[in-house]
Amino acid sequence: MLEWLDQLPAAEVWFSFTATANQTSVTVSGLMQPNVVIFSGNNCVSLLAINCGSGNGTVTVTSNTFIGDTYYILVSEDLNDTRNFNMSITSRNLCDSCAPPYMLLK
Repeated sequence: MLEWLDQLPAAEVWFSFTATANQTSVTVSGLMQPNVVIFSGNNCVSLLAINCGSGNGTVTVTSNTFIGDTYYILVSEDLNDTRNFNMSITSRNLCDSCAPPYMLLK
């Protein structure tokens, strides 16, 4: 076996969601070492990673989002762990004076 193959994720699963608020959090739990990436873009050719995270057990990644836009989530695992996992997506609107105006409306 080639050495570099040992560094690839064991499994990848893709999801999509449409933003309902201007900030969205994705939480993944149930895997030993989950990796979570949120992408924006119009299709699989032009996706842009806007935030990512990894860790032990549970990972939460939060990104600013535009209401009505579609985003993509990649969940992978480093340790050949292909079991079921839990994912939750929560949204909230940034309405305080610290929220940049471009995040309130598109």
